[in-house]
Amino acid sequence: MTRRLATLATLATLAVTPATAQEDPMAVMAELGTPGEQHELLAKMVGDWTYTQKMWMAPEAPPMETTGTMTAESMLDGRFVKATWSSTVMGQPFTGIGINGYDNMTKQFTNVWMDSMMTSIMMFTGQCADDSCAVIEMSTPFTDPMTGTEMNMRMVSTWTGDDSFEVAGYVIDPDGNEQRNMELAVSRSE
Repeated sequence: MTRRLATLATLATLAVTPATAQEDPMAVMAELGTPGEQHELLAKMVGDWTYTQKMWMAPEAPPMETTGTMTAESMLDGRFVKATWSSTVMGQPFTGIGINGYDNMTKQFTNVWMDSMMTSIMMFTGQCADDSCAVIEMSTPFTDPMTGTEMNMRMVSTWTGDDSFEVAGYVIDPDGNEQRNMELAVSRSE
């Protein structure tokens, strides 16, 4: 009886296993590890940039404004782009690092974010929001540092030209209410 159950379990597993799992594992890994069209989109970020930023600490409050620079470089043979952002926030020097990528397996854009104002790491995932992929929308759960409440953040990056893009950030509370909390206008340095 036990042997029969084991055989049935094996057959059931094979029936639902994707075809790629039955192919040559090295060929599958090579395909999944090869940069493609989405990686070329991310490569547009490579270079030196300047930006203006607005941040809202509360919906009714006026935004805090600052300017800064960003330098982006390709990593691991075009698989990822590392962007280092520098400015002054609330009178303090600020540095943020984002590692941007596209996961060929999950078919999602990814961003790992860390900065000099926190000790946590944020991990965003998302998709193209339009057919041209000029707009990429990503989100991540996070804990509000002021309240300890679990919330979500949504980031929308929009290419406005070959040498300019915008980023809008929104915080979504547990009830689904969305509040804009950040805007960046980014231009390639001359």
